[in-house]
Amino acid sequence: LSSAGFAPPGAGVGARLARLAGWEPGVGRHEEAITEGTAVGRCWGMAGPNGTLAVELPRPVVVGGFTVDHAPAASVLDRSSAPREVELHGAPEAAGPWRQLARGVYEL
Repeated sequence: LSSAGFAPPGAGVGARLARLAGWEPGVGRHEEAITEGTAVGRCWGMAGPNGTLAVELPRPVVVGGFTVDHAPAASVLDRSSAPREVELHGAPEAAGPWRQLARGVYEL
């Protein structure tokens, strides 16, 4: 259900070794999206202007809120990669229909 991650170009030996290990240099794996921290490079970047990140929880939960973070504006040169419109969807059952739980606009 998750979109492909952004893969920046890179021809250096370090970049090639990182790719062989299954990691894209400068962009984290999907798991980075739900890991604490907002340092530059500690992220999951989407490939393109739209993307989806799916998180399967081990048991049903009541969602009381969610947050979206991005590296602080003062620490990034190009803020165009920051998320803008964000939606949260959930399904009461693993195979159940997805419902929109929340929608908002992220302002950096």
